[in-house]
Amino acid sequence: MLKGVGMACVLAGAVALGVQCVRRRQLEQAQLRHFFTAFYGMERELRCRSPDLAELLEQASRQTGGMVRQFFQACQAALCQLDAHAFDEIWAEQLTQTPFQLNPNAREAIRTVGTVLGRYDTDTQCRALRYAGETLEAMWKTGETTLRKRNQLSMTLSVAGGLLVLVLAC
Repeated sequence: MLKGVGMACVLAGAVALGVQCVRRRQLEQAQLRHFFTAFYGMERELRCRSPDLAELLEQASRQTGGMVRQFFQACQAALCQLDAHAFDEIWAEQLTQTPFQLNPNAREAIRTVGTVLGRYDTDTQCRALRYAGETLEAMWKTGETTLRKRNQLSMTLSVAGGLLVLVLAC
């Protein structure tokens, strides 16, 4: 009886690891989608109204959710530190401190936006937002096409690994 419970726990643990991998990939996809949607929205706002940086960040936080919303809110809140720090430093610091599930290329694309926002003319800011949005959207599309296959592979390997441990334990 006790051995059966132990085996069930091992198998459940292996499945839980597979589910965790799947959830992490889904979270990364959602964060990419939130960022490119926000960047496109920020570009539209800049072209139509030319809002100040605080308004732009507030609008971006309203369009997003989860960690991405927290990121934009933290950047907006840190604007009062502009006397002591440049905005690109604030942006980079918040990007580092927020626990995103993003790959290094996505982080770099996001980081470059912070070096341009509020610093250059509207056209330059819009080009940077458009480029970063397109880059992140391309990453998102690639991730969406491989997400289902990777999720199935993760679950299959997790179950197979759990079964292997069970067989070796017997």
